Amino acid sequence: MSVSIPVFRACLRVLQRACLSVFLAAAAISGTSLVSAQDRVISTDASLTAIIAALGRSEVLVGIDVTSAVPDGMPSVPRVGYHRALAAEGLLSLNPDTVLASEHAGPEPTLDALRKAGVTVRILPAALTVEVLQDNVRSVGAVLNAQQEAQTLAAALGERELGLQSRALDGVTALLLREGDGGLRAAGRETAGGALLQLLGAMNLADHPGYRAYSEEALLALEPALIVVALDQGERLEDWLARYPLLRYAPAVQSDQLVRVEGAALVGGMSMAAVSAAENLLQQLAQDSARAPQDGPLAP
Repeated sequence: MSVSIPVFRACLRVLQRACLSVFLAAAAISGTSLVSAQDRVISTDASLTAIIAALGRSEVLVGIDVTSAVPDGMPSVPRVGYHRALAAEGLLSLNPDTVLASEHAGPEPTLDALRKAGVTVRILPAALTVEVLQDNVRSVGAVLNAQQEAQTLAAALGERELGLQSRALDGVTALLLREGDGGLRAAGRETAGGALLQLLGAMNLADHPGYRAYSEEALLALEPALIVVALDQGERLEDWLARYPLLRYAPAVQSDQLVRVEGAALVGGMSMAAVSAAENLLQQLAQDSARAPQDGPLAP
């Protein structure tokens, strides 16, 4: 009698879980402490992957999505594709116990197929505030049996947020721009870019949901005092400005308040990378302000 591959995998997974249950019971009787390294985890979100690494649990990863950075110390990790376009077959081929994903992961039939195969699928909210990021840290810590490490990390993030608030820009008018669809797009509400501006204490002039396309003339009319540009790694701010020469007349550029942020720091919403980016930006802006009287404005 022939047995199909999906049926065989399902039977194998039931057997594996039965054996694990026996092992858990034996460990409970003996007082043995179990660690999450026994699990096989796929992370389909850049922020969640970074949390796993920060908790010291990178060894559980058997797959990550294309937006995630490979944790330090790991030579390579299989890529499972883009988090909005996941394929069940590719994920199941890695034999995961748990898949960690944000609310944006999909499509839903893929997630349903994972659940039917016995895989635990944990969906966490896309963080746009440090508070939600802290909650996600605690949730990941619970999944990985790293609650103590998670509490320490969440507390550290809270302290860093307080440090940012003490140096906040106090309502400076700002825009966060990135290139897309052949032009410039400004980050509005409910975006990682908008969340970064809020973390800086700036007032976002793009008062609309999501990203929206703007002409150079429209951006000039907004008269931003600060412009943050999301660029790819290695891309120079000077080259970006050369593509949009009219922006040289913006108040932000004239007062040397044009700064860059790594676009990767905005992947996955409010992440630890975004918190680090905010800290670096505030430090840079403070240094630029101290030099401003000597350097003068950027010439048109």
